[in-house]
Amino acid sequence: MTLQPQGKQSLETICKDCVFAVYDGDNQSGCKAKRLESFAADKVTEATDNEKEFYVIKGVCPSYRPPSWGEANLEKMREELRPSFTLILDVDEYTRPQLLELQTSLRSVFYYESVDVILAHRGTYDNKDIVSQMVHEWMGKKKFRVIQYHDDLTKPEIDAELLRYVKGKFFSMSPVTPWTEDLMRAIEYDFSVNYGVFVVASKSDSVMVMSSALKFYRMSDGKTYQDFEDSLLDGAKTANLYKKF
Repeated sequence: MTLQPQGKQSLETICKDCVFAVYDGDNQSGCKAKRLESFAADKVTEATDNEKEFYVIKGVCPSYRPPSWGEANLEKMREELRPSFTLILDVDEYTRPQLLELQTSLRSVFYYESVDVILAHRGTYDNKDIVSQMVHEWMGKKKFRVIQYHDDLTKPEIDAELLRYVKGKFFSMSPVTPWTEDLMRAIEYDFSVNYGVFVVASKSDSVMVMSSALKFYRMSDGKTYQDFEDSLLDGAKTANLYKKF
């Protein structure tokens, strides 16, 4: 096919200038990172422009690196792909029993090597005794942070504000449950062993989203993050970019 300009929200990866693209003359013949084999056959198409023939992947290829990144160093790329996680917890949305469960779950999740925990509140929340215990237990840890947002913000505004603190390659705004740590470990294994290709992953009631998907989130749409996540999940399933562990 002849390559056409892509819209800003196109979930496609153009291999043409990737440092891992292997060429035979002006024709791409493979991928040093072996990513072409990790996508389903119907997700990889051939394209051409006035310079080269190359592949286009229907989806986000985590291994894509432009020439400005440097030489095709597989070990460097794999190290960059090592998953990290951000958990955003809005305690205003938790009942007391849920907070008690959260406190227990966080004791195992928080000490996971590659996780950051953001605890957010309005400042007028209930169950302050439980929240105070959690803050006292973990405050000072380099990967634990407490954020207070303004009381007059709308839900979409709150979500947009909290998403600014996402640092990990994956994040979650869902309640932390006993399944959360299992899901993080499953994602890490799938990325390191199988070169996992997905934007949304879940296990039981725990959901994780690749942070690069946030470029499609627009607070100006007037929708909450949950609305966006629901739409993203539907799109990921259609594009075969959803993984259920």
